[in-house]
Order: sequence, then structure tokens, then C-alpha cells
Amino acid sequence: MKSYVTAITTSLVLISSFLIGGIASAHATFSHAQLHYYGANLQDVVRATGVHLDGNVDPNGPWPQFTPNYCFVAVVQAVVNYDDILQGLPLRYPHQSDQGPASGNPNDEQVGQILWDMDHRMIPPGGPLVAKGSGLSRRPFTLGNIAYDFGGDPRIQAFASNYEAPTGEMKYHEHIYHTTAAAATWDMAKALARYSRPVLVLANHAEHTVLVAGFWATANPLTEPDAQIRSLAVFNPWNSALWRQYITTGSYQQVSLDDWLNATDLPRHTTLLNLPYASNGGLDPDPSIGIYQTGPGTKNPNQTHWIGNFVIIEPDTHPQSANFAFDENNRLMLQP
Repeated sequence: MKSYVTAITTSLVLISSFLIGGIASAHATFSHAQLHYYGANLQDVVRATGVHLDGNVDPNGPWPQFTPNYCFVAVVQAVVNYDDILQGLPLRYPHQSDQGPASGNPNDEQVGQILWDMDHRMIPPGGPLVAKGSGLSRRPFTLGNIAYDFGGDPRIQAFASNYEAPTGEMKYHEHIYHTTAAAATWDMAKALARYSRPVLVLANHAEHTVLVAGFWATANPLTEPDAQIRSLAVFNPWNSALWRQYITTGSYQQVSLDDWLNATDLPRHTTLLNLPYASNGGLDPDPSIGIYQTGPGTKNPNQTHWIGNFVIIEPDTHPQSANFAFDENNRLMLQP
């Protein structure tokens, strides 16, 4: 495993600072504050995604997402490619077409595409869900889902990140935070610093998934409880060249912590981690099968699982399969 730590020096500017290790937030002026980067190697993430730090995107590279609802496939593609790089292997999924068919119709998928694997090799226990509709309108969109999601739910993103890894060394699980966006971000940062691998964040109340490669902070939150996070390295699979900007200004952006937690005036009036997971009009429902099933018509009709919480797919050392989720205290969840 590689670690990537760099230091940058900021000029005398007024920036918004959040002391996430504590309770309050404050505005302060910092002169020549020494910031350090913690997380995945940014140049390796550039190779894994084809997205450069200057905003340019390699033609015929892995990203952006191939169709409007392929964000869940694209982020899996990126973390698997990142693992290939760590292992000194060629990228297993170097092109957009590796995600799934250009039509976006599961009926057109082919062996070797990640979406095909999700539909045929990652069926959840007790599944697949009985499909409603077909083609582009099929719900669940991938049979690897445990929910009637219009794209890929958190379970399939975590499960596929592990399944597609060529070495089996990656361990990704859903981490469900029943707390606040600030607390979830603090723990996410600790995972980034500990494992030096990217994380997948269900952003804009779960309408999208972005990849967070790392963050800049005054110190390492693993060892310094008073460390202050200043900004995050966010890779966004959305194809802003075709579909206008969404959430970030381009496929890569260094996002201030203030914007990450609070902004509601991003491109197209969206948020990053300002709002928890929502049903989004039924497009992102809670699980309908398995031990986490919740909502009307399930064994737990009055409970929620993802909805109302912050969901981040993080690397860890838990031996359980990615059919299981963990809470904000890093404890195995055996019920919603």
C-alpha cells in the first residue's frame, strides 16, 4: 500500500474552517498555514479515472460515466483500477465501454462489462428482486441491488468494489452514519488517512456518487484530535461536457470543507454532503430484501436503513462480506 502525503502553503486568505473534532465551527484568518495531504495517491487516481487535476479528461479513458445513471459503475471502475495500479498491474477497466452498454439498457450488456457482472455474478442473498419494468426502466436497474433503485444502491457499489478487485486485498463496506455530515466527514477522513485508498460518497442526498481521494488538513486526524480539515480532493464521474455541470465544476475539484458541508448553490443548486440519503421520489428507496429491509411492505415497515443517514463506502479490515454494513462506531450492523 502506498501513502501519499504532500504539503502546500496557503497565502494570507480568509477561509472557512471547521474544527470537526470538536463541536463548533468558526471563521479564521490563517497566515502561511502548513497543510498536509492525506489519502490516496492523486496521480494514481488520475490514472485510474483518466481525470487530470487541471480538469482535463483523457479521451477514450475510464471516465466519465458512460450514461446518466452509470455513476455507480464508474466509481467502482475507478477503485478497481486504483487497486490494479497499487499491484503493478495494467488497468482492468481502462475505457468507458467497460462500464456497460452505451445505450444504458441492461439488455445490451456484454460479458466483461462491470454492469454485466453486477447482473449475473453479484446477486444478493435472497435475490434478485422481482424486476418491475424492463430495459432502461427496469427496477432494480441492476439485479445486484437490494433496493428498487434507479441506478446502483450502496450495497452493490461496496460489493462490486471487492468482487472486481483482482487480488482480493480490497475490503470495502458501507459505513452508515446516523450522526451529522461533519461527524461522518471526520470519520471518512480518518479512513482515508489510515488506508490511503479512495472512498465513495453518496452525495446530493444519494442522487449521485462521487469519489473522494483525500483531503488537506493541519494535521493527521488519526493522531491529532484537534486537526482541522480544509478541503477535499473530489473526483466526479458526471459528464459535464455533455450534460452540464453537476455538483462540482468539472470532473475534478478541490472542494473547501465549507462547500462540502454547507453549500446549496453548487452547479444546478445541488449539495455535496449537506443532506442525508433520501428516497428522491422513490428513485433511491431503502432495501426491500435481506436483514436491512425497511419501509412499507417489508419486515420493518416503520424503520429506515439508508434514508435519513449519511452513507460512505470506505476501505476497512472487516472480514465480513460487503453484504454487511457498519455504523458510525465501526460496529457490524445486524439489523436496520
